Amino acid sequence: MSTHAYAAERQRQPVRRRSHKVGHQEANFWRAMPREGVRNIVMAARRFELAERKPGSRNGPLGAVALELLELMASLVCYKTGRLEPSISTMMSRIKRSRDAVVRALKNLKEHGFLDWFRRYEPTEGAADRGP
Repeated sequence: MSTHAYAAERQRQPVRRRSHKVGHQEANFWRAMPREGVRNIVMAARRFELAERKPGSRNGPLGAVALELLELMASLVCYKTGRLEPSISTMMSRIKRSRDAVVRALKNLKEHGFLDWFRRYEPTEGAADRGP
């Protein structure tokens, strides 16, 4: 496949809803996080997990993998900027869990307000601000 054909193919890929162009929204999203604040978030998640777990069940609404993932993220975050951008494969290898387990844990953390993210895209060459 020629590079021209590849570029044409890439231009037809849709940009997902609520995606932001790289470099435009990051400053509004990330903020400095003191170490104590990050520790408080992890402790709040643990307490929430214990408080909301139903009698006789193994896990609460977050799950054990989500707690592991949150602790990993607490160790990876840049406290000065608040920036946290690990890939799913990095998270998988660090906590030694499957892709499905990591994705479900991320979903649970976002659903219960312990984590949030936003999508970004890079425009393709010659697409004039359109395309992923």
